[in-house]
Amino acid sequence: MGRPPHLRREAVNMRVPSLTLHYRTYTTKLAGTYQDIRGMAASRPELYKADDYTASQTFGESLRASGGDGILYDSVRHAGGTNVVALRPKNVRDVVMGTHYEITAPVSGKVIARTLAQI
Repeated sequence: MGRPPHLRREAVNMRVPSLTLHYRTYTTKLAGTYQDIRGMAASRPELYKADDYTASQTFGESLRASGGDGILYDSVRHAGGTNVVALRPKNVRDVVMGTHYEITAPVSGKVIARTLAQI
């Protein structure tokens, strides 16, 4: 799960025993043409750093400035997952809300994920 390590760090920095956040899933239809960099982690490692977004942000800003619609890339936090960067909000269409989750990340111990609502 991608977010809990960040939550854990935030809890430590805030000196609280845990942090809890709610997440919702969404489905959508995407219009446009997306730069596909899936499978390129070995050839473009700077774009896949999990702890430094400098190169990936520069890449995204360059693509946006040149009129690109977005990026498809392999998730760095969820093996087998795919992420999408949509640079043009008008191309994000027919958004439908899905499952609602609650994630609790304690400073130490097991991260707890609960399904709150399934749509």
